[in-house]
Amino acid sequence: MVVGALCRGPWRALYTAPMRIPGRLHQALDTLDAAAGWLALPLAGLLLVQWPLRDVVGWGATRANDLGQILFALYVGVGLHAATRTQSHLSIDMALTQRMSPQVRHHLNRWGQALLVLPVSLYVLYGAGPMAWRSLCSLEGFPESFNPGYWLIKVAAWLLALLMSLQAVIGPAGTTVAKGLPIYAIQLGGAALLAVSGVATGAFSFDLMGALPSRLVGLLENDLLQALPLYALSGAVLNRLPLVARMHQGGQWLLRRQPAAAELSALLVSALLAPMNGSVGASLHMLSRAISPRLQVGDRSVAQTTATLCVASTLGVVIAPSLVLLLLGDAMMRAHTEAVNATHAAVRIVNNADVLRAAVVPGALAVLMSLAVVAWRHRRDVAVVVPGLDRQAGWQTVSVVLVIAALLVAVATGRVLAVEAAAAACLLLLAGAAVTKQLSAMLLRLILRDALVLTGVLFALLIAATSLTLVLRGHGIDQWLAASVQSFRGHPTGLLLLVMAGLAACACVLDAFEMIFLVIPLVMPAVLQVQDDAAWVAVLTLLVLQLGFLLPPLGYAVLMARSLAHPRPGLAALSRALVPHLVGQLLLIAVVMAFPQTTRWTRPDEPAAVPMLSDEQLDLLLRP
Repeated sequence: MVVGALCRGPWRALYTAPMRIPGRLHQALDTLDAAAGWLALPLAGLLLVQWPLRDVVGWGATRANDLGQILFALYVGVGLHAATRTQSHLSIDMALTQRMSPQVRHHLNRWGQALLVLPVSLYVLYGAGPMAWRSLCSLEGFPESFNPGYWLIKVAAWLLALLMSLQAVIGPAGTTVAKGLPIYAIQLGGAALLAVSGVATGAFSFDLMGALPSRLVGLLENDLLQALPLYALSGAVLNRLPLVARMHQGGQWLLRRQPAAAELSALLVSALLAPMNGSVGASLHMLSRAISPRLQVGDRSVAQTTATLCVASTLGVVIAPSLVLLLLGDAMMRAHTEAVNATHAAVRIVNNADVLRAAVVPGALAVLMSLAVVAWRHRRDVAVVVPGLDRQAGWQTVSVVLVIAALLVAVATGRVLAVEAAAAACLLLLAGAAVTKQLSAMLLRLILRDALVLTGVLFALLIAATSLTLVLRGHGIDQWLAASVQSFRGHPTGLLLLVMAGLAACACVLDAFEMIFLVIPLVMPAVLQVQDDAAWVAVLTLLVLQLGFLLPPLGYAVLMARSLAHPRPGLAALSRALVPHLVGQLLLIAVVMAFPQTTRWTRPDEPAAVPMLSDEQLDLLLRP
């Protein structure tokens, strides 16, 4: 009665004001998200003009790159918050809460997410504030080029932490229901708990956490990560336009004599497009939306078609120049540097180009193996008659395929940087859609929103992995791993097999990006202390990651594909359908491990490693 009187009386405005504040905030944040989404277009333009400015004009490429870094930092700063508002993060719905009512589950997930995220986001907000303020007051420029505007990157780091904290408090937008606890939030909560336990037990001082804001700034100014929103934008364009469906229909018509034409075309289309989608989850969303309905024809088994989609979604892990492969190459370079510093070996540090070239043959073998398995499985089926594309749609599809293939080859051969190729793909796809009148203003806004949200989803995983890695290093996990290597110095193959088995197990619960930023920095420096060929180890890591994503029942691709499939296949049937692919993947891993030459055929110009001589060996050589 008292509450009712307050609501009807003069206190009504005061009572309902707190309810209107979140609504107004959501409207303001909607406007911010919409404005930030448009930053992807000038970012793509700036990164695209780097090539002519660098190789033709000879001036201005550095300035364009610095401006691109600023736009990328601001874009990501809003993107993570946009993904949280729309509840687009990869989430885990706890079994304990499934018996509760939807309203109770919603509140538990919402406030659980807030409790997990707020400790880290508020600390970064507190730690990045003075750093951003000092940089702003001095109008700090870029350290290497001295171009103005570097202070905007540090301000973007503070803005990211502010929006994370604000969104954790006000909850999802509108009537969006919290579906579960986001994986990145669980990792941030784990990092906070480990930090508290480390400080309480004296494992490390609280000063270690002061490096967290600087690590966030390091992510925002990473040149390679600038490709992330561009890959996401390319995937969003392909997902919203009928290009993927047309490419699949065209491939199915070309393979119309094959009983498995639909599945074979799906694998080939995925092999071409998966490197541009950025992650296994993004590839599965594209395949389930554009291709999955075309596979459900006749008496095709749902389990078998879902297995084909699982394998197709993981091809982007091993085919150059996928974003996963590029990020792994960067992580392997850092790990190899640590290993060389520890062993003082006179060897050449591996780089991205080495890993890209090393993965060409194994990636091609992975595609051929998946095609062979599907063709063998459907060898007794009857071919289905499919109509071809009309002339206009056919020419558009061929043009898109040729452009994408040319860009992928240019990156794989080192003629064009990954970010430049991704920028060219984005702008060419959008321009082609505009010329053919397939791109309306509403559709463009949807594409930009999808790209912003996907970028936020992926970058959230990077932030969580970076935070957790910092705390684990504080607990001495990296030193413990390095010390454990000493017992395997006489058994490098055994150490490699043990680490690969661990990576396959981690791939059951972690996405490729989390693996690269969380697990690889911890385990690979120890492995590379006893293994000379870092590019070969990187390719083995990619193949093992692909295997782990396909392992039922917890494989990442398996879980995602089952959740997106309609009707949903049984786990036992899907597991049986995946067995031939798993056997083929194990054989491929065994071949690459037994014959490292498969990773060296496409990189013959690498200089051989020069062993470091000990003082005693030098003394013997210098004696007369």
